[in-house]
Formats: sequence, C-alpha cells, structure tokens
Amino acid sequence: MIEQVIIRNYRKFKQIKWNPSSGLNVIVGNNQAGKSTLLEAINLALTGRLNGKWLVDELNPYLFNNQVVSEFFEGNPQETVPPEISIEVFFSKESQPQILRGKVNSLNIDCPGILLRILPDPEYLSDFKQYLSNDVPAILPTEFYTVEWKGFHGQPIRRKPHDIRVANVDSKKLSTFRGMDYRLRSLIENMLSDSERTNISANYRKSVYELTNSLLENVNERIKNEEGNFSGNLKLGMDQSPFSNWDNSIVPQVNDVPFNYSGEGQQLLMKLYLSISDNEENNNYYFIEEPENHLSHTSLYEAITIIQNNLTDSQVFITTHSSYVMNRLGLNNITMIYDGNLANFESLSNETIKFYQKASGFDTLRIVLAKKLVLVEGPSDEMIFNKAYFQVHDRYPLEDGIDVITTGISYKRALELCKALDRPVAVLRDADKRDKSYWEADTSEFLKDGFRQIFVGDKEFGQTLEPQLISANFHELDKFKKIISFDGDANKLDEYMKKNKTSIALNISLSEEKIKIPSYIEEAVTFIGEL
Repeated sequence: MIEQVIIRNYRKFKQIKWNPSSGLNVIVGNNQAGKSTLLEAINLALTGRLNGKWLVDELNPYLFNNQVVSEFFEGNPQETVPPEISIEVFFSKESQPQILRGKVNSLNIDCPGILLRILPDPEYLSDFKQYLSNDVPAILPTEFYTVEWKGFHGQPIRRKPHDIRVANVDSKKLSTFRGMDYRLRSLIENMLSDSERTNISANYRKSVYELTNSLLENVNERIKNEEGNFSGNLKLGMDQSPFSNWDNSIVPQVNDVPFNYSGEGQQLLMKLYLSISDNEENNNYYFIEEPENHLSHTSLYEAITIIQNNLTDSQVFITTHSSYVMNRLGLNNITMIYDGNLANFESLSNETIKFYQKASGFDTLRIVLAKKLVLVEGPSDEMIFNKAYFQVHDRYPLEDGIDVITTGISYKRALELCKALDRPVAVLRDADKRDKSYWEADTSEFLKDGFRQIFVGDKEFGQTLEPQLISANFHELDKFKKIISFDGDANKLDEYMKKNKTSIALNISLSEEKIKIPSYIEEAVTFIGEL
C-alpha cells in the first residue's frame, strides 16, 4: 500500500506531503483546487503515463507549478538551477515489488517506492543555457527536458511493474475501455464450451459467405460490367479474415442497448463494475473521479455500495463534489485540498462520523468548502440573519463569502467539524430557558474566542426567535405587524408568529422595510463581517 506521497512543483502543488489511508481516501475541494491533479500525479508515478501516453511524449510547460516558473524567470535564469518536477510514492516496507526497495528518495527511507522526475536533459544543457540567454517568454522549454522514472533501488523502470495494478474510472470519459474488452473475452471463454465456440464460428462464416453470394451478387455483377477493363476482377465480399471473427463482432449491451448508446449513468455503473471485475486478482489501486456525475440519488447509492462491498482489499482514491458521497464513505476518510495544501478530519469523534454517515443528506460539503460560516437552527433563523446582514451591509452574506447553513439540533456536530477544519464560524441559537453562559459551556471544546463564537438570545426577551423579534420591534409594533401581514390583537401576536414561523420570516426577508434586529443577531452580523 502507498504510505506517503511527496509531490514537488507539479501543476497546483509547489510541495505537498500526503499520507493516504491504507483503504479508502475521499478527496474534496473547490473547483480547480487540485483534486484531479493529486490523483493524476500518483497515477503518473505508478504507470509512467499521462493521458494514456508515455509521459515523455506528453511533456509540456503547463505541467510545472506556475509560481515556481515565475520565480525562476524573475531571477537570473542563466545562473539558477532550472525547475524540475518530482513525484515520490512510498510503499509500505512489506509491499511488493520488493525489487523497488532502497533509499534513493528524498527522505532516505529504506522501503519499496517509485520516483518520477521531469528534469533538464544533461545532453541539452548547453542548448538550454543558450536559449535562456535570449529574450524569451516566461515559459519553460520542455524540449530540453527529459523524464527519469526509477525505483527507490536506483535502477530505471522501463514499464509498469507487474505487481502494480491500477484501475481508473473517470465519469467525464464514458467510452468503451479495456475492462469492457477483457470482460467480454472472459465471458466468451468461461460461458461457452469448445464445441459451442466451434459451431458458432463455423455458422458465422457460413452466414458471411451466404451474404456475399446473395446480397452482393447483383452489386458485383454491375461492378464487373462497369469496371470491365480492370485486370484484377474487382468485387465486394464480406471479410473472412481473423479480424472479422465472430467474437470481434460482439458488443456489450445493457437492457438491449449497445453500451456506447446507453445512458451516461448506466455507463458509469457498468464501467465501475467492470473495473472491479477486470482482473482475476484485484487491482491494488482504484482512482475514481466524481462518481456522482450522471447518477440519480438511487443509482449513486448503488455505486457507493459497489465501492464499499468490493474494494475492501484495495487502496481507493475518490474525488467528489457530493456531500452524500462524503457522508456515506465516512468523514474520517476525507482529505481536503485548499490553496495547494491538504487537511483531514482525524480529530472528529466516532459518534460524529457515524452521525453524518446516517444523516447522509446533510450538506456537509458546504461546511467543508465555505470560507466563513454562520450556523443557525432553522430556516426562519437563516432568513432573518440574511435580512439583518443585508440591512447592515446592503448585500447578502454569500456576496461576502459567508455561507449560512441550517443545522437543526445537530449544530454541535457541525461545530465540531468546523473546529477540525479550523473554520471561522458564528453560531446562532435560541435561549430555551437557559443563559448564554450555559450554551457557551456546552460547546466550549469547539469554540475559539474571536474566531468561533456562539450567540444566544437573552431569555428575558423570549425563548425563541419569534418573541425576540417582538421585543426588538416593540416600539414600532404597528409597522412590524404590517410587514408580517398580521392585523389581529397584539396580545395574540406571539401565538400567531409561533404557528407561522417560516411564512413570517419569509415576509420579513421579502419586505423592503427595515426592522429592528434582536441584539444577539446584530452581534453575530458584526462578528462574522469583521473576521
């Protein structure tokens, strides 16, 4: 198994060290954060291939980290060592193939492993320096670079070692792939006896011959008449060569539809299944990109179940934008990529991990990816907070990169996740007959003064949001009643608001009129706005 990966100067990554888990690894991050790049780099070191071709044939300037290239050209290129890329994959000491074992790595560790480098070709160093002496653009001339691929034993690798078996499932590339061809050959070999194959082959050739003699006979006669001067006796016929054998004419079908014409979701499920059954021995490594693409909720459940039930003995790397995938596969398996760095959730309690696995519909990804957060109990609190923020800043929280998330009674779980991610957050909650000090003590292990704070309404002004709003707007009650479309007795306002929480919050949020905001919400607006 891969115990550590070190990447230097490859695309998004100037330098990262990552210790993946021995089983499932789920990589999340914003768009362009480097999720696919991480998988690509590991795959590249294991196979020596990029985009299905040998790396030496795919070298280009855009493989290098932009910052490193800029620093090189901004300095003195002729006197500075040119940038190079290195990707190191460290296997566990007992892993195969042991022939790759040695200490030729940046950590001087004795273990099996692979080192891939993209570096200036020694044969072209003088040409490279001559090129740099001219007025050239800040783009590395990879024509003067070469690829070095070797094991930690120091010897070159010419082809992927047999013990390293890799399967790739990319939802963005849904076409027939090697696993499909292998599976078809396997089905033909295992399901048909020798006599059946012989009979099918003989009858297939007979049918081809009959088609030539019947359907093409008239066509060949016309060709003979029109091309009479051609000495080669030109005619059309059905191919009887080995390339046209009956087994080469078989195509996979799903629900009576050829695979390539099946829906993209069905293709993805089939591709995932066939990748798992691709070899008699399981692949060591699976790279699965965004399995949620093209799949309905129930089909995604099927895909995740396939992964969980069949890949327990392999090391699996999955990228995703789906909270459902994250929650189902377990937050303890998550690695987050941001700003070229990696983080995980090792500090989460088992109870919280299990909670999100069961509450798989919770939008955990919003917490993971948000820059700043406000956690509220319900949709009414969310709408009122957005209104309050707009009244102060004349724009909504999302316009300032602040995500307001409704967590219900599970806000402590979300707050624990925020601590693990070191996220700035404001928590709003009702007093519920308790003082603010009680709720601060209840969540103290997750709070951080000036960074993660909880804001609670004063119980003297009401236990929930609705009486808090009434208290704040007590001196402008007629205006407030008009905004929420209530024309009854003021003594019944509290009861009316509690029975119509969401519709009243909606009326307030849609109104162009300003209202008085309860002080604890105002404090939260100021706090999160100043972070």
